[in-house]
Amino acid sequence: MYAVTLNPALDRVIDVDELIYDDVNKILEEKRNVSGKAIDVARIIRELGGHTCLLGLVGGYNGIEVEGRLINEG
Repeated sequence: MYAVTLNPALDRVIDVDELIYDDVNKILEEKRNVSGKAIDVARIIRELGGHTCLLGLVGGYNGIEVEGRLINEG
């Protein structure tokens, strides 16, 4: 099965101790995740024992990170 993702996303979640308006906030932890509808569908298919191939367009530094993270996930 093929899954086409035309708009992959690189989500960035940061944890802060306290969010202070109009001041510098220290980041305690950062998490980055790749998501998108076709990517999520491909993950579910893999978890159910199926095989899929993701097709899409990526570019720039974020594109390299998206591609690398998906390759590492398998």
